[in-house]
Amino acid sequence: MRHYCPRIAKRLLLAVAVLFLLNGCATKIAYHYLDFALIWTLEKYVELDKPQKKKLKEEMEAFHQWHRTTQLPLYSSYMADFKNRYQQAPLTGNQMHAEVDQLQVYLDACIEHLMPSLVDLAASLSDEQVEELLASIAEDRADYRKKYIDVSTEELHAARVKELESNLNLVIRRFNKEQEAAMLDWSQGLVPYEKLTLAQQEIWGKELAEVLAQRDNREILETGLRKLIFVHTDHWDPELEKIVDENQEKSYTFLADLLNGLEGKQRARFIARVERFSEDFHEMSGAD
Repeated sequence: MRHYCPRIAKRLLLAVAVLFLLNGCATKIAYHYLDFALIWTLEKYVELDKPQKKKLKEEMEAFHQWHRTTQLPLYSSYMADFKNRYQQAPLTGNQMHAEVDQLQVYLDACIEHLMPSLVDLAASLSDEQVEELLASIAEDRADYRKKYIDVSTEELHAARVKELESNLNLVIRRFNKEQEAAMLDWSQGLVPYEKLTLAQQEIWGKELAEVLAQRDNREILETGLRKLIFVHTDHWDPELEKIVDENQEKSYTFLADLLNGLEGKQRARFIARVERFSEDFHEMSGAD
């Protein structure tokens, strides 16, 4: 997967994929409020007026229905197939790469379906709202710098490992000392990338400001937003692109080794959780 977007786009993607973040009854409850979660996430960046919020709510309800009937069956099948792949043979780094790419395909389909609504909303923003949005994104960059750049080497590795554990906790709980040591080794083996990533985020922010400055021209607005949301690394700093490729390969291999090394209760719980996701997605889709 070679996509990039700063935290606002990442959070929108995560809101769309909220069903991946929980399990059991909690999954069903969270998914019921998917349209609300999308609006709530967006309003963390810019306060909408009543007409904007009303229109967006209607569009998110339509999106929710589309997602339920067309996407959840795909997720259910994917999770069932992944469980079989996991049980049949050891995972490889290349296979993990392919798994992540498939998940990105699902997320891109959601964003593609949302694009008309995003373009409409962007076109309706006032100058004050644009200023608020850009300021919120700048705050995200400041948070990123504080967490990953203006820290000691030890603090950086701790932050990376903490974020990794937080994501893995969705499917794996109670890491043992060997796994914790492996996570630290993974972090220490990465080529430093945070400063170059921040520079790329700043470029993204400037490009967004330029696109929104021309939001009265729908063609320019839609083309610009598509470039920013579905952007690939082709125009990145070559050094950052090289580092991202190298770090991704290390990370995919690490994840494959971690999952392959699960034993006993950890492995059984992981398989059960993946199976439960598949069952829940099928049930929530309303499929027969």
